[in-house]
Amino acid sequence: MDEGLGVLEAIGVTFDYVAVLPRHLEHVSTLGERHPNLRIVIDHLGAPPIGVGDAEPWWTLIARAAENPLVFAKLSGLYSRAGALEESNVDLTGELVSMITAQRVYQANAQTIKTEDQILQTIVNLR
Repeated sequence: MDEGLGVLEAIGVTFDYVAVLPRHLEHVSTLGERHPNLRIVIDHLGAPPIGVGDAEPWWTLIARAAENPLVFAKLSGLYSRAGALEESNVDLTGELVSMITAQRVYQANAQTIKTEDQILQTIVNLR
């Protein structure tokens, strides 16, 4: 599989990753490390446990995947996967907006740290 992903990475084709269970998300970080230039799209947001009180380990795993700026999530299909969404009193749109906002804040913070690191490296090199 790594050879095929290497080909996708080399030609700039996005890899659609299907995660049916939260444990499937464990592999996204590994794939990103092995193929640092591979764009990965997690289909259906990695099948979040909608309407369930405890979103772990899904939440931690999706946050770990979001650390890679080349990992994206496709939101289509969430309503059909939610099943009893109407009965769950879950504001799916609000939850998704909150998650996307948190992901963007994390990415902005990571970029700030990277920029600070570059500035410090420049200062060190001036001496």
